[in-house]
Amino acid sequence: MPGLHTAVVHESRSEAETEAIAVAFAGELSGGEVIFLEGDLGAGKTAFVRGLARGLGAPEDAVASPTFVIQTTYPCASGRLLHHADLYRLASELGAEDVGLFDLPGPRDILAVEWAARMRTYPWKRVVKIDITHAGTGDDHRRIEIAR
Repeated sequence: MPGLHTAVVHESRSEAETEAIAVAFAGELSGGEVIFLEGDLGAGKTAFVRGLARGLGAPEDAVASPTFVIQTTYPCASGRLLHHADLYRLASELGAEDVGLFDLPGPRDILAVEWAARMRTYPWKRVVKIDITHAGTGDDHRRIEIAR
């Protein structure tokens, strides 16, 4: 992906560790970022978003995969918003404007998009790509690569 400058790799051995990595990552976000989450089914994309929610002060217990509604917004204690989109059920590749994401996020808000590769076009310049893959040494062992 053009424009990516650095990548950091984390190892996670549980859903709680994946969430903790996301909590720490949330502290690095200033607003306006769009986070593309990729990984197989069950890799931990939604667990990562739950950690983002906790790190941003949103109600993490409300975070679930928005697969059936495409996009959900969670208010954060700071007054910011965490937008969470899941494009898994899209039948074909679409652009961000086709799924109502074109105007998100606001300058202080964050947009996390699961299955972002299903978008053929998008307008965002501040994209962070997160790949979550099974590390192969146990059912819960994950490799989380964060590329900016």
